[in-house]
Amino acid sequence: MTIWDLLVLSLRFWVVTVVGFALTAAAVPLVGQQPGIFSGQVNVILLQPEPFPGNALAETTASLISTTGVVAQLVGGQGGTSRSVSDQVTLVGEGLRQGYSVRQPNSGGQWEYRFETPVLDVQSAGPTLDDARAEMNAALTRIEDVLDKLQSDASVDETLRIRIQLSPNQPVYTYAHGSRSRALAGTLLTGVLATFGGVLVAERLTDRRERRRRAAVLTAGTMPSGAALPS
Repeated sequence: MTIWDLLVLSLRFWVVTVVGFALTAAAVPLVGQQPGIFSGQVNVILLQPEPFPGNALAETTASLISTTGVVAQLVGGQGGTSRSVSDQVTLVGEGLRQGYSVRQPNSGGQWEYRFETPVLDVQSAGPTLDDARAEMNAALTRIEDVLDKLQSDASVDETLRIRIQLSPNQPVYTYAHGSRSRALAGTLLTGVLATFGGVLVAERLTDRRERRRRAAVLTAGTMPSGAALPS
């Protein structure tokens, strides 16, 4: 089928064409008006107490890394229950518009998890900067609470508790907004393709009904006179 044939079909089934283009025209401004998202990120480093030993959760580097993983699992956040293919995928990149995530960076790959540092990657997202900051503060507070509870349950003395340090010293916030021109172009292309697809479906359904009608007429014409039509 050529482009000309498709245009002829579009004129033939003009109702489908008009509805498709009308829906596309309505979707374009909605896509163009979608707001961006504020995101925050900071690394939380768990530090061994000084002096040590005395804290079973941080006796060695391996135990401190394990404790970091426990904290990540307990805090989690809205984006912490699933692990993406790459740790480079941000919370906003996963489609979350508000919330936080706390993860321990994976030094391995998709099929092999390997955790080598006592570091938590903390990210937040929100429609406004204040929302992103509030989510980040909630995540950091939750990390402190979980870490304190783990050490209290292990009867760790206050002077031997694991310390935390932020890197950088303050969370970094950015504003993410996709390309409006690409979004509009994609919406237009999708709308046009969907409209032409609807035209083709309408043409096939019409042809199918026409073939059935002709078959019924031929069947009726070849039946003996006075014979009853099948119910």
